[in-house]
Amino acid sequence: MLRITIAAALALGSAQALAQDEQNAMPDHGTANGMVNVSVQNVDVLGDFVSKDQAATLKDALPTMVQLPVGIAADACSVNANDLAKTKKGSVPSCTARNGSRALAEQVLKAAKKGDQAPQQ
Repeated sequence: MLRITIAAALALGSAQALAQDEQNAMPDHGTANGMVNVSVQNVDVLGDFVSKDQAATLKDALPTMVQLPVGIAADACSVNANDLAKTKKGSVPSCTARNGSRALAEQVLKAAKKGDQAPQQ
């Protein structure tokens, strides 16, 4: 009986230690949970990722802000993903798009269709 109690205590302690290690290993991306506000100022940045008709429609909807995962935002903004991830706790990282991508174009088109914008800092 004593062995079972000791084994249970060790298992519980190990599980708590693993949970703590996992929490410590996860980066804090502020309130955005790994998302970045990406400002799209000009339809030209979307290049070949939108049709001419979509580009014409988007000209009236820009500038706009969309939320993208850190990795995609880093590519769109030509910045290091680690720099975006090192945002002050409680704030949402942001950058300005300099390169187009399919993911960026899709989010801009969705935002324009809904009239949405990402939360501001």
